[in-house]
Amino acid sequence: WTTGHAERNDALCAAALPHTHRISRAFLRAARDGLADARWQRLLRSLERPDDAPLAAAIDDVLAFGASSGLDMLAGFCSVACQPLG
Repeated sequence: WTTGHAERNDALCAAALPHTHRISRAFLRAARDGLADARWQRLLRSLERPDDAPLAAAIDDVLAFGASSGLDMLAGFCSVACQPLG
């Protein structure tokens, strides 16, 4: 989550928190507060850019995290990020 989007960050975090476990909730709160891992910060910033090359590279960086942790985190993010906020 990027700075300057506190309302959106709060809504994304609130939507995701009930659907995950304690460790994920800690990561989500840290991201909401601007303390996300550098790989995630790059990915989130790349979502705001018009070209896809930085996004593809950022996704590769996230996927490289752990044996399957990056894929798990990205899948969880996508499942929430693609839902309407309400």
